[in-house]
Amino acid sequence: MLSNMLSWSVLGKLARAPFSSSRAITDFDTFGQRRRRSSALENSRTLRSSTMSWAAGPEDGEFDFDPDALQVYAKEVFARLLRVGFRRIYVMQHHQGPEGLPYITLQRAYTLALYDLTKGFEPKWGRGPLSDTGEDGLFGIFKIASIDAFSDYSNAKEPYCPIGRAGRGESQLMLADYEANVDMSVCQATRPFPEWLRDAPKASREDGRYWLDFCADGWVKELSKRR
Repeated sequence: MLSNMLSWSVLGKLARAPFSSSRAITDFDTFGQRRRRSSALENSRTLRSSTMSWAAGPEDGEFDFDPDALQVYAKEVFARLLRVGFRRIYVMQHHQGPEGLPYITLQRAYTLALYDLTKGFEPKWGRGPLSDTGEDGLFGIFKIASIDAFSDYSNAKEPYCPIGRAGRGESQLMLADYEANVDMSVCQATRPFPEWLRDAPKASREDGRYWLDFCADGWVKELSKRR
């Protein structure tokens, strides 16, 4: 949901910026997950997450997926984008970060898509210039990046964009555009919250708007570059 929201913010800004039809942006963050309203919690169940024991699991409204399923799906999307001519493909991958299962799975998917693309090259194509293959930008086609990967922190109000699993960061980013869908009253619950949720009461709509624009501006700058 968060990556979807930022994607729309980026696209809205790009509508007012130079844009080439040779690039594509997609978002796999919502694949295989069930999201609920911001930081709201339901009654816990005695379930554990197999790959995310340090963060949210089924008991908190999220479940793991089979990486093979995501890989097949993503590889087909990447392959079809290549087939119709896209040569700058960006994936906004927020969930679990660059060391998480989705990110690694997507890396493998685009590697397989590139492998299929190069199978038709002559046997010794790697010994000459890439321009001989007609794919001189081969190794710059795909970029998997976080929401703030292209942001300039030199004058940012904090050292990094607050994220946090449904804590302050994610809650206030949702507040920025979907305030009516964020129930902050759950932060007054007496039950103990997991560590990653304890800063949720600090979420601010104004801060959320600042960071949403901050991240979107970084993506607009990157996507507006000409190759």
